[in-house]
Amino acid sequence: MKDPSRLHYPKEWLELGLLDEEFLSEQLARFDAGEDTNSEHYRIAAFNRLLARKELSDLFIDRYVRLAQLDPYPTMVRSALIGLIDHPALSDDQLTRLAPYVAGDATVEKRLKRRRLLRELRPSIIELPVLARCASEGDAEVHRILLSRPDLPDSILAVLQRAGASRAIRNQAAERCRARSKKRR
Repeated sequence: MKDPSRLHYPKEWLELGLLDEEFLSEQLARFDAGEDTNSEHYRIAAFNRLLARKELSDLFIDRYVRLAQLDPYPTMVRSALIGLIDHPALSDDQLTRLAPYVAGDATVEKRLKRRRLLRELRPSIIELPVLARCASEGDAEVHRILLSRPDLPDSILAVLQRAGASRAIRNQAAERCRARSKKRR
């Protein structure tokens, strides 16, 4: 077996069976040829390769998170965890289980919060407390999704008008409030 530490892979990649010899050999050949001397590029490629799976078991997620946390570069840890959070096959329960692993990194916490709020906005009929939570806790992406709903209650529009994540969100909410007022006259 080739030496994975040359690309700063922790030994756990091999122990957990998530790095195969053929893939590592290809990466080392490119590294040795001088194509790319940044070891983190090879590791993120390995993380992305793992995320190409259509289904993610709880065991796989635990192993993936462990490998991410072992990476020597904080930026790599963040990128790997965000990639996992954004995976479409991640169940709501699995997404919830990731919360303790991302605590302390504001960027990853924000991404996790956004993903959870966006999932709450998927049903066609949404209860007012969910809409209120998305309006008060959401970022610009969540607010844009809220504004795309034609059935958005006036109370939620008012929150977005006052406290939307961006000027554009606040302006769009204000315009919708004005348009609704005109229709009621």
